[in-house]
Amino acid sequence: MDTLGRKPTTFLIILFMVISCSMLAIASTVEILYLARIIGGFSFGMSVSVLPVYVAELSDPAVRGTLNSFPLASRSLGYFLMYAVGPIVSYTNLILVTIVAPVIALLLIFLLPESPYHLFAKGKSESAQQTVTWLRRGAAKEAIQAEVDSIQKAVEELKANKKSFRNLFSTRANIRALCISCGLLFFLQMSGIPLIMSITESLFILARVNISTKVCTLVFGGLMLTVGLVGPAVTRRFGFKTPLLISAFGMCLSLSVFGGHFYMISLGHDMSAYSLVPLLSLVAYISFFSLGFSNSAFAVVGELFAPNIKALGTSLTNSIGFACGLLSIQLYYVIKSTLGIHFGIWTFALTNALAVPFTFFFVPNTSGMSLQEIQEMLSKPWFDKKNKVVPLEEKYTMREVCYI
Repeated sequence: MDTLGRKPTTFLIILFMVISCSMLAIASTVEILYLARIIGGFSFGMSVSVLPVYVAELSDPAVRGTLNSFPLASRSLGYFLMYAVGPIVSYTNLILVTIVAPVIALLLIFLLPESPYHLFAKGKSESAQQTVTWLRRGAAKEAIQAEVDSIQKAVEELKANKKSFRNLFSTRANIRALCISCGLLFFLQMSGIPLIMSITESLFILARVNISTKVCTLVFGGLMLTVGLVGPAVTRRFGFKTPLLISAFGMCLSLSVFGGHFYMISLGHDMSAYSLVPLLSLVAYISFFSLGFSNSAFAVVGELFAPNIKALGTSLTNSIGFACGLLSIQLYYVIKSTLGIHFGIWTFALTNALAVPFTFFFVPNTSGMSLQEIQEMLSKPWFDKKNKVVPLEEKYTMREVCYI
């Protein structure tokens, strides 16, 4: 991302998606399927690291949060499309449907500019100024020049620090960004979503839902799409923090009910009269997930790191997050085999409960702030002169704080 640039890296991400889909369509052996899935997974992993950064550096602070919420809607549309079209078309035709979007994106990427942050970092000041002018066309010349000066100043300050793993721990802002990002992606992956999205139909069967599992999954996908479409409006109105809090609390409650249904089944109770409970609880779960953690977590991570460590920081935190996703699935099966399905589900409910205080006390609301303002906020001291924690979103004068 830092070497090639945001735009070329995004082009490679989309190209890998096209290659993966093409290989899946023509695969004749298991080995080719494995390779195609590896390429696809690599592409997705890169996308969650690069795209929030690219969007954050191109967009105006007033709409940055909204724009970074659109991937939720597109992912939700993809899930719904698979749930709706998958049962009625062949495997090959389904793959051909999925390849349409990346092919279109591959053609449209040429219309986008390179990030002005990257252009300034590479010494292409004139191109960077032209990019900002094009992106902010219609704005006052003074406002455009002020943004150009702000970006240039930020890049020059950060270029003085050589990019290295050590830089992640060199300043208070970097340490805070790393801790918050790792925490958010830990709670995202441990929320239960990797497991639930992979075995949705099996869970409905185990819960003895008296409705076709195909209908249940279609309702599941349709709701994800609906919430995904309203997600950008919610982010624009409330920012990132409030949806994250509501999301974590709602997922905790819905998984508690879902686990309780399995607990009653394990006790031998006839739950046929309550067969809609697991469906409604999972519907509530996916609604709350889509409202906040589904996209806001990645968007916040893309905004917290300083430009000189953004590539390293987002790559590291996303790798840790995906590792936690694998761990969450393995943990579920271990708990399921020893204590039962209900305890496995309740483990995820407990994790979501812990995400509430973490988000409330440690995650800042970055919506509407410039990237430079975010770094200044993260650079606040940990404690004031009375040894009390300094809240990130409160303003303190230099006389009121004691830097330690």
